[in-house]
Amino acid sequence: MHGRFPILYIAEADAEEAVLSSGALAQLVEAIPQATFTVVGSPASAPLFADLPRLQRLITLDRDGRWDWIALWNQVRETNWGLVVDMRGSTLSGKLRRQRRAVKDKAAPGLHLVEQAARTLQLDEIPAPKLFISRDTQEAADALIPSGSGPILAIGPGADWIGKRWP
Repeated sequence: MHGRFPILYIAEADAEEAVLSSGALAQLVEAIPQATFTVVGSPASAPLFADLPRLQRLITLDRDGRWDWIALWNQVRETNWGLVVDMRGSTLSGKLRRQRRAVKDKAAPGLHLVEQAARTLQLDEIPAPKLFISRDTQEAADALIPSGSGPILAIGPGADWIGKRWP
């Protein structure tokens, strides 16, 4: 495939869910080197994708109302997309010019969101979640932790934690 291949990726509004499906997006970044990306997220999830390689545009969908989706459609309708990936399961992708689309189905009982994201893109292997972090972002994060200030306590889930459950 030659030339530019624009991909519209509509991420989940929930930051935790967006992280869990991020491996599928990373797979697209690595598998399609000519791809450029427009990512749509919520105020909570959009910042997670700010350092995505070949990111052309990051759109924050502030709310989830009908008028907000119409405004989004107006922003993305002129492009002939190579691929539209909709991890929110909306109907927007059906209204856009595109070569292919992948829309996440309703959660299947017992199917982890990482697996569901891989299934949405029909991937043979299930990619682990992956966020891209620029040098500037890493340096900003490092600046939050003073060097030589002693041990750091990080609190996480216990050994018997099985993760968030969705209905």
